Amino acid sequence: MQTVLVVEDSALIRQIYYLCLDGTVFKIVAEAKTGFEALTLLRSHKPDIVILDLVLPEMSGLDVLKRMPDLSSNSKTLVITSLDDSELLKQVAALGAIHILQKPFSKEALLSHLSSLSPQMEERKHG
Repeated sequence: MQTVLVVEDSALIRQIYYLCLDGTVFKIVAEAKTGFEALTLLRSHKPDIVILDLVLPEMSGLDVLKRMPDLSSNSKTLVITSLDDSELLKQVAALGAIHILQKPFSKEALLSHLSSLSPQMEERKHG
């Protein structure tokens, strides 16, 4: 089971994540509605994967991403955003977001990106 922290201010989108991940190897263990809440939950839960929106109240997803290595160094990040700013997306990638998925997204695309972040998938590729 892969633990997931969802960082998304939209209740509707958070619900979509639950529906998409139901019955999979990915379990949402916590959800944050703000960047500051995300930092607290990263520290306490140390999730395997973080689904991170870039547009958040109080602190941007980019700022959360900058602080993540100090709080949960082994967490892998999937940034999901509606923003289409190539310079911003380059910054996101440089900060360690392994995958970036544009909104709107399909369940299949979400699961494909999450599966590629899963340690078991990495072991199968290299083993």
